[in-house]
Amino acid sequence: MALRERYAALQCAKCKKIDESIAIQRGIDEDVRIVARQDYVLCGDGLIAVSQRLRDLLAENNINGVRFAPIPASSNYFILVPALTAPTDVETCGMEFRRRCSVCGRFRETLFFPLAASMEFPSDQRLLLASSIRFEFALGETFCFMASDYVVDILKASKITGLEYQVVD
Repeated sequence: MALRERYAALQCAKCKKIDESIAIQRGIDEDVRIVARQDYVLCGDGLIAVSQRLRDLLAENNINGVRFAPIPASSNYFILVPALTAPTDVETCGMEFRRRCSVCGRFRETLFFPLAASMEFPSDQRLLLASSIRFEFALGETFCFMASDYVVDILKASKITGLEYQVVD
């Protein structure tokens, strides 16, 4: 896997990670294609692609907390990006943080999902949320989204594919 030239300036000189948020804001290259059958797809680089069907379902039900970055060569798919995060207390989250980069400050990897008790959830039930703590792996960051029972029921009733549902206490 090689870094595309347009993102080279975003790469940390030491750990080689890039700022995915800025990269997505710059846009997705014309030759990037998503070929999938699921509505929710975890890509090899840690980003999440969602189908037009899932995007429409969220819009029709006024589900907020996320935004969608277009993929020009795959008009039926979008990169799912958090627009709202749940503030998460680092001291009580129960996650492990390994090998912090001395240049950019990102960790090489983070382990485990934060404990629900360490997070502040808004009262709005019509949200998809990600933790305010970045989930890091060797290539970059990925997001784990949380939803209320209300949102999960909508997703299940519509038979959205590619999702794994887990109960968080």
